[in-house]
This record gives sequence, C-alpha cells and structure tokens, in this order.
Amino acid sequence: MILINFSVVCNHAGQPIHSGIRLVRSLHSTANVVLFTDRDLAWVERWLVLNGVDDYDNVEHRDKPLKDWVWTLATRPTLVVITDPSEAAWALENGLPSVLACFPKFALPEHRPESRSWNEIVAEMDRQLGLAVEEVEVTDFE
Repeated sequence: MILINFSVVCNHAGQPIHSGIRLVRSLHSTANVVLFTDRDLAWVERWLVLNGVDDYDNVEHRDKPLKDWVWTLATRPTLVVITDPSEAAWALENGLPSVLACFPKFALPEHRPESRSWNEIVAEMDRQLGLAVEEVEVTDFE
C-alpha cells in the first residue's frame, strides 16, 4: 500500500496540481494507493470526481499527526508520499520509505508577484515600521 497525502494532488486553494496527479496515476499502476487528508472527506471525494482523479483505491481521513495516525492502519505502507518536510523526516527516521513532493507556487522566479531583492524587501519593511512609529501618539496615563 502506498500512502499519498491529498495535498500532492490539490493545493491549499483547491486547485489541481497536475504533476502530482501524474505521480498518483503512475504509482497506482504498480500498487494500491490510499490518499489521506485532514480535509472534509465528502469535499475531497467530490473534488476527485470533478477533477477526473480516479487512480486510487481509498481515501482516508487523518485526524492526527502522521506519526500517530500511520500506526493505526491495518497494513504498513510500503511508501509514503507527503508534502511536509518534517513528516518526511519522521517517516525516514522510523523506517518508512518516503518521497517528499514539493511543488512551487510559481514555476519561474520572473512570474512571482514579489520579484524584489531581499534588500528591497528589508528596506520596505523598515520604511513601513517607521511610518507606524510616526502614527503612535504618546499619551499621559495618570
């Protein structure tokens, strides 16, 4: 059984991650795939149907951290595909083969809305902090 976090196929805004869907499809061709999520199961199952994702065997709700939840399963997973680096580290430390799936929000840096340098960002933060300090009124509390 391969456990795959639902966030591999769907981002936080509910949009499909096509490379994640392709990963699920390819893994499903070799083993049973169980998607797990902490989102509402009815919503997830509807999302899967609407987005044509049917390459899985089951969807499980996870209501606790991976380290507490995975041991409650009837079968030990042969692979865990997750998007959280700390969970991937935990899985590796505990003998569970894992894949950390990372998907950038913007593929190319020039398409990012904030393509400023770090120094420009720090300068802007300092400028805004200075404005906030000017707005503060000193009052005498007696």
